[in-house]
Amino acid sequence: MQKNTYYIFFFMLAVLFSMSGRSQFYQGSIQEFGKNRVQYNSFAWKSHNYKRFKIYYSGINEDIAVYTARTLHHYLSIAEARLDYTIGEKLEVIVYQSQTKFRQSNLGLDNDEQSNVGGTTRIVGSKIFVYYEGDHQKFNENIKGAVYEVLLKQLFYGGDWKDQLKSTVSSGMPLWLEEGLIRYFVKEWDHETESRVKDLILTKKIDKFNNLSSEDKRFAGHAVWNYIAETHGPTIIPNILYVTRISKNVERGFFSLLGMDYIKLTRNYISFYRSRYIKEYESQIEPEGEAVDYRIKKESDYYSVKISPSGTKIAYVENQIGRYRVKIYDTETGKTDKIFAAEPKMERLQDHSYPTLAWHPSGNGLAFFSEVKGEVILYIYDFESKKAVEKPIKNMDKVLDFHYSPDGKKIIFSGVVKGQTDLYLLDVLGGSQKQITDDIYDDLNPRFIDNGQKVIFVSNRDNDTIFKKPEIDFIDRKNDVFIYDLRQMDRTYVFLDRITDSENSDESFPNQLANGDYIFLSDQNGINNRFIASKDSVISFIDTIIHYRKTIEIHPQTNYVTSIFEYDMNAKKNRVSLVYQNGKYKFLVDQAKSGHIDVLWNTTYIEKGVKRKEKQEQQTENANDTVQVGNQL
Repeated sequence: MQKNTYYIFFFMLAVLFSMSGRSQFYQGSIQEFGKNRVQYNSFAWKSHNYKRFKIYYSGINEDIAVYTARTLHHYLSIAEARLDYTIGEKLEVIVYQSQTKFRQSNLGLDNDEQSNVGGTTRIVGSKIFVYYEGDHQKFNENIKGAVYEVLLKQLFYGGDWKDQLKSTVSSGMPLWLEEGLIRYFVKEWDHETESRVKDLILTKKIDKFNNLSSEDKRFAGHAVWNYIAETHGPTIIPNILYVTRISKNVERGFFSLLGMDYIKLTRNYISFYRSRYIKEYESQIEPEGEAVDYRIKKESDYYSVKISPSGTKIAYVENQIGRYRVKIYDTETGKTDKIFAAEPKMERLQDHSYPTLAWHPSGNGLAFFSEVKGEVILYIYDFESKKAVEKPIKNMDKVLDFHYSPDGKKIIFSGVVKGQTDLYLLDVLGGSQKQITDDIYDDLNPRFIDNGQKVIFVSNRDNDTIFKKPEIDFIDRKNDVFIYDLRQMDRTYVFLDRITDSENSDESFPNQLANGDYIFLSDQNGINNRFIASKDSVISFIDTIIHYRKTIEIHPQTNYVTSIFEYDMNAKKNRVSLVYQNGKYKFLVDQAKSGHIDVLWNTTYIEKGVKRKEKQEQQTENANDTVQVGNQL
């Protein structure tokens, strides 16, 4: 009997050790039990130890852990300088491959559903949680936002910052203003902020602040801090935060440093933006197209908008606080059908990277990728049977966007594996897939062009040749437009055709017009407008024959007052654009066409950025001249 007990003891011990590799991360700190999240993926945790932080990551994902460390070091130094405040202790950073896996974690789970790791914050105790979304620009913002959040928590709460979620002590700043401050530090200003704040100001919705959605309030908070930085200089913000920390009242900070209470500050910042936007409006036009008459739901987001091959139906995703629905709107009947729904409604960090949709070229089916129980699933919905076929996509963390070939036999998709986003070809019938790019750069928004022989896409890569994997390093490049000739797939060296090379602007949603021109979105002037790129050939030199070289001319096609957030175009060149106007999303339908406008005026914030950069370059040039003169003497 004793012998059997002995064997049972060691058997149980072996089981416990075998489970530990798949268990939740544990570092000797006290874990709270009694509640668990359902887990569909195993987590074998490893770590990298650095001087100021420790990175924990899933064992299959070391590359992204190294990238996180380099990016965190970069932003932590900048954030401490901007806030004039230094974190006095070592940070713990837990890195997940995706938000789906992040939500499965039991770390930080407590009785407050709104404040645990699946809720509304990336900070729990001394831990920072970050997750890769398949796009380094978004991942950088994810890390940057977590850095500023933890800095502000420590600044406001001092030594009790780890327990601030359970504390009754207030930071002295409304949540929307604090979230707006973090957004200001992370984004500074961008085309989305420009569009949303402009809409709040010009429609005067900002005047009824209490009626605004929580998201609009965050944009308003962002606008407040940007106004303070523009009118009083960014260095005054740390001083306001210091007074807020001491007095536990942000209004005292405003009055002490700006000489105005919040009522006066509100009146001034609204007047500041209103005068700016009224002036800009004179040189801009409203987005063109026929507005689709569909019912907008409050606190809902809309994305992945796709127009059918016939041009009579629009597929889209409606996401209401995490609960998403795939819907089809018929422009002829005005009827809307829901074909799929998943996820519960929950106040938490939302993931709008899925599902992503695409119409089959026949128009008889709609395909969409989603994430279910930690697995990527391809659904193909048939409109005749009104049923969806499910196809699991193995060894894939996420699918960000995809497109059917003209014959419907292939799918080109942007897939994420182990923190790397590449292009893949999927055989629809056979299910086999082939990776066609393989490096650290993000390859996004792929579309078949030239009758399926080429793929146009956007990427943050710094060259147009694919030949080896570059080393992992901090990536802060924006996206340019490239073309991949699929006939080069099996070559050692693949030469991409670069369409744009814009250092300061971000391109997205490229496609091809009937005449061979390329069309895409760009935030070059501070608003996401459509641009058109035309190829031409000019004589390079003449010997026994005439030699030509290819040139690309790029021109703006629109000059809108608000950004185009998404757009899609079918083979007939029917087009749908997603914009945000008058406090709601709109679908605008029109016909794609060639041609361009001559002038696209910069928004004020872009113009100020250009002048600031020119001044910095001039100062650098003057400094170099001084050094050269000194050397001559």
